[in-house]
Amino acid sequence: MRGPRPWARACARTSRCGSCFSDTTVSVTKASARLRRPWINNNRIGIEGGRELVNMLLVNRSIFSVFLVNNQLGDAGVQAFIPVASANPVIREISVMGNGAFDETEQALAAALDGRAIN
Repeated sequence: MRGPRPWARACARTSRCGSCFSDTTVSVTKASARLRRPWINNNRIGIEGGRELVNMLLVNRSIFSVFLVNNQLGDAGVQAFIPVASANPVIREISVMGNGAFDETEQALAAALDGRAIN
């Protein structure tokens, strides 16, 4: 049986802010070639944590799905994923429900995914 995932260990330490996510999880996922579908739901990473994740996704080409439900990204945080969806063809799915994004922003993200999934 495998142990806990590296990002789960990082996020379990402080689920109250994005600093643990930013400092630990992003550095782990930048280097990980085996990470495919991170579930980072309900961690309240906020806009800054979202931007850190965006920077990681521009580098990491092994991740094809990202689940970011209820992370207090806001509209600006969700907007930050639009360039990633265009620049990283490996990403098929970005789930951003419950982050306070406007419909227009979610539609722009869906268009950037160009037929790939958005939730």
